[in-house]
Amino acid sequence: MTSANAVRRLRSTIPARRRTERTPSFAVAAAVAVGALAAMALVNRHLAEKAERDNPAAGRFLHVNGVRLHYIEWGSGEPLVLLHGNGSMIEDFESSGLIDLAAKNFKVIVFDRPGFGHSTGRAR
Repeated sequence: MTSANAVRRLRSTIPARRRTERTPSFAVAAAVAVGALAAMALVNRHLAEKAERDNPAAGRFLHVNGVRLHYIEWGSGEPLVLLHGNGSMIEDFESSGLIDLAAKNFKVIVFDRPGFGHSTGRAR
């Protein structure tokens, strides 16, 4: 018997080690990702509702084409309509003092754009 045959015979008697650990499958990773996104959505909803409770609307509401628009009116005289830019709301005009300054000479009407401040998003 040659030494090569002896080695082959010896190897065949030793059980091969099998990998017992498996890497997580795509389905498990996807389920974890979906669960994490759902948890984040619930936390976000809770925080948004808390912010609305802590900061109630200061003005009134109009319903236009299924959208609930929040607005305030200050002063008297010729109307001056202020529309905020993207990412801001009525409170930004109030904190800057712009509404108080303009209300000395005008009837100032300030709207929260749809989806911002206390206005709802687009009608569906």
